[in-house]
Parts: sequence; structure tokens; C-alpha cells
Amino acid sequence: MRSTGVALAVLATFIVGCSSSYIPATGPRLSVVMEGGTPTYVRDGKKFEGGFLGGDIEEAVHGSPKVYDAVNAYNDDLPASGATAPAGR
Repeated sequence: MRSTGVALAVLATFIVGCSSSYIPATGPRLSVVMEGGTPTYVRDGKKFEGGFLGGDIEEAVHGSPKVYDAVNAYNDDLPASGATAPAGR
């Protein structure tokens, strides 16, 4: 009986512990928050869909040339890194 209560308490902790209502301050900096188990980018109070391959990151960094160039370089390298990962690169 006691072990069932402990198991339920641990399960409740995991369920509640993985949710958040955090909202970053509005501003020009890009923030990443979890929304529905998926990373979401927030900039100037606007949300941009994230995801495993970056989602709308290019739209989120639009207007910042240095960051935009870095995102494009990262995205250009994604196919190469995925193809070589099984080879142990």
C-alpha cells in the first residue's frame, strides 16, 4: 500500500515537473521555451515554432545579420552531419 503511494507521488512529480508556465520578458533577445514538449522560440513577445531541425529559427532571427548568417551556416551543415553521424565522424 505504501509503495503504491510513493509510486504515485513520484509519477505526479514527473508530470508536474515537466510542465512550465514560464514566459520570457519581451525584448529583442531570442529565448527558447518548451511548449507542449517542443522547443519554441520567443522574440519580442512573438512565438516561433521550434523543433528538431530548427523550425522557424530563420524567421525568429530575421533582422539580425550576424545571427541569421550563423543559423544559415548551421542549417547548411545539418545534412552533412546527419549523413556522417553513423560513420562515427
